[in-house]
Amino acid sequence: MVRDIVLAVMASLAKMERQKISERTRTGLERARSRGKRLGRAPFSAANREKLRVVLDGGIRWHAASVATRIPYSTVRKHARLLGYTPRARSG
Repeated sequence: MVRDIVLAVMASLAKMERQKISERTRTGLERARSRGKRLGRAPFSAANREKLRVVLDGGIRWHAASVATRIPYSTVRKHARLLGYTPRARSG
């Protein structure tokens, strides 16, 4: 019985702490937005898009373009498709 009471109190304290953390996080995000901070991942820059376009116009594969530009392969794949490129078929 005492164990159940202690467990209930601990669960209640944990719930209150979660609520406090959530409220502090929400307040901090609202404050950052009000100060004009941009939240989230930075957008793909026009410079990177142009660098990718130049490399892909050279006719190399997407993986090689990723290595050459130091842009992650998944990002190269996404933006290459948005730019209208199609993956080259493997030879061999």
